[in-house]
Amino acid sequence: MRTAIIGAGGQGKVILDLLKALQGTTVIGFFDQNVAQGPVLGISVLGTLDELFRSWKTLSIDQVVIAIGDNQTRRAIYQRLVDAEIPTVSLVHPRAYISSFAKLGRAITVCGHAFIGPGTEIGNNCLVNTAASIDHDCKIGDHVHICPGVRLAGGVCIDSESMIGIGANVLPGIHVGEHCLVGAGSTVIDDVPAYTTVAGVPARVLHKRQQW
Repeated sequence: MRTAIIGAGGQGKVILDLLKALQGTTVIGFFDQNVAQGPVLGISVLGTLDELFRSWKTLSIDQVVIAIGDNQTRRAIYQRLVDAEIPTVSLVHPRAYISSFAKLGRAITVCGHAFIGPGTEIGNNCLVNTAASIDHDCKIGDHVHICPGVRLAGGVCIDSESMIGIGANVLPGIHVGEHCLVGAGSTVIDDVPAYTTVAGVPARVLHKRQQW
């Protein structure tokens, strides 16, 4: 399958490495707003996002992967791809583990050494990053980023467009509302209301906002 990657930054490198670990996939290039940066790990940046939308059929692109960590940006691009009927793909690194009893949505990326336990449900366009662990019976909304090294205990609920920072821990049964940010290394022991930033051990509220 001829695959294009949207985003030529650090996450793009991770996705390229993931695709190289899979069989039957040819990476034709990156699309990124910074087209002047030159090749990334030997793969060319073919143009901007708008150029992808204009030329994907001409370039015989079979599928597209979004390699962007920011939830808002990833959601906006995903919606444009859906509206334009450009195929997206879910990717699971061969060294990740996903329970056969888990349910995954569309356009999900699961990076190397990640774990997704039984009974867990993950929405569309989510990024489960390197070595993140999502235990049994968790519910993850759309456009969520679970950063590297995160540990979600059983029964955790993360609502749409929230980001759980690197190495954070979330205790069993905790509910994190939509558009939240959990700081790196935090331990969340209480529910987090929507549109709230928390950090620390234990995690405490740093900021609340009306909208993202």
